[in-house]
Amino acid sequence: MRRLALLSLAAAAANQLLSGQTPRSGMFQEGGFWVETEAGTLTAPHNARLRIEVPGHLVVRAGTGPAVTYQYVKRVRGASAERARRMMEAAALRAHIQPHLAILTAPGFDERLTAELRIYLPAPVAAVSLFSEAGDIDARGLRAAVEARTLGGMIELDRIEGAAEARTAGGEIRMGAIDGALRAFSGGGTIRLRRATRDAEFESAGGEIFVREALGRVRAKTAGGNIHIDHAGATVEADTGSGSIVVGSSGGADCQTGSGAIRLNSVRGVFRALTGLGQVMAELDGPVISDSFLGTGDGDVVVFLPSNLAVRVEARNLTPGRGRISSEFPEIQVKGTTPVVAAGALNGGGPLLRIDAMRGVIQIRRKSNSR
Repeated sequence: MRRLALLSLAAAAANQLLSGQTPRSGMFQEGGFWVETEAGTLTAPHNARLRIEVPGHLVVRAGTGPAVTYQYVKRVRGASAERARRMMEAAALRAHIQPHLAILTAPGFDERLTAELRIYLPAPVAAVSLFSEAGDIDARGLRAAVEARTLGGMIELDRIEGAAEARTAGGEIRMGAIDGALRAFSGGGTIRLRRATRDAEFESAGGEIFVREALGRVRAKTAGGNIHIDHAGATVEADTGSGSIVVGSSGGADCQTGSGAIRLNSVRGVFRALTGLGQVMAELDGPVISDSFLGTGDGDVVVFLPSNLAVRVEARNLTPGRGRISSEFPEIQVKGTTPVVAAGALNGGGPLLRIDAMRGVIQIRRKSNSR
């Protein structure tokens, strides 16, 4: 928390010790806790950037007036009244106002003290930067670009009208509607998104990634966990060290997993799917605009092709002694033993679709209208 302390000391003439200027509830006991609440307002420059840095939980909402309003609730357990009062005073909020930047901070505190800052922001805000040392961050309904970072908590963002970036050292990230470009990083937690209107990028050191809808390009990477993308308006790049990958519909796909199944439910454009161990299933729903590839080191490959698709197919099964390729298209001829190969052109040919498998079966099937 050294950085937070330095912020509160800088430009002392411009600093405001908020607890001395705004109403406080007075300390009272609640169960095994001493509790105190600070509440008040802070006048920030019009259309300024806001930076809020606190050790505990942080809740941010859109306000109705021209000023920043807040409520800061602190709780202390296992201390005498005098000790709790000193801890409350040491953890008071501080503000530093610059021409185009407002900074609101609280210094680090004893582990016996927990706190939650609930803050309401005025509409004309250029950008919001949120930081919590050990708590959760929950920001909703903001008309501004939002950056949220926590060293150990969960992040929730929803109804953000602007670009958003979320980073947590190990907690879960949950996002609702994001009207802007999006980046989310977790040191090990699950990442979930309901809807983003621009490009979206996700990375986790070990958690799963779930995306319901992103209207731009999607990039998802995890060291170990499943990746599920329901819909993307452009290309999907998905990479997991161990886990399954499912892509609903997209304008192209580049998917890779060390161990797990890959399923492309409705793909078009350019695609590549490769797994070291697991089945690959792909259903094409539009033209192939460039050479594409499906492959597995150990498993089956099943591909569904529309009857009117213009494409060249080259398939190779390297399974020793028992490799098999089946095709529902007479234009694609199967021959050989080890390897078993199949090749042919559909509707005059087009870009190349190459299929490789080992220790499994390759099925080239005709996509029905009902699929």
